[in-house]
Amino acid sequence: NGLRENQSADLNTLTHPLVLFSISVLLINDHFLKIYSSSWLTGKLSDFAGVFFFPILLSAILNIICKSLNLKQSHIAMTAFGFTVFWFSLIKTIPFFSHLTENLLSKLLSYPSQVICDPTDLIALIMLLPAWRLRTISEKQPNVKKSKLSYLALGIAAIATLATGGPLITSVQNLDVYENTIYADVSNIG
Repeated sequence: NGLRENQSADLNTLTHPLVLFSISVLLINDHFLKIYSSSWLTGKLSDFAGVFFFPILLSAILNIICKSLNLKQSHIAMTAFGFTVFWFSLIKTIPFFSHLTENLLSKLLSYPSQVICDPTDLIALIMLLPAWRLRTISEKQPNVKKSKLSYLALGIAAIATLATGGPLITSVQNLDVYENTIYADVSNIG
């Protein structure tokens, strides 16, 4: 008796504590830490967290969309992981693809998005290994009924990947000079 493929492996994997933790890290990092304490660490943190759960999210979405095609979930997962490597590599190394992705996201969200072209971010691709392992373990589990938590995690993960917090925009309201020092009265926008 071979193991039957778990028909909801990706959705179930989205509810794993490590995946939920990585989604939380991305949301907290992008909406608070990057805005109020931006550093090289906050930049890398988003990449590591996002690369960990994004291919699982993409695989879950593709499996829902392609359900009627009767494709093996493992093949769809390989495609999702491969796409993640391919597109992440392009946006981090070739400015054209960074700008293309930035423009597409900005139009989709009707909100300015920022995609940083930084080849050093490719180190985050290492997160695909534990993500693939976690997904493989879920796939080998007995077929578990999809839960409301699975769909909630799917929605939150999708929003997390699209709705990244932008840089804090500062507006200068007033400039004063006192003893050869310039003082600025600033306010934060957004």
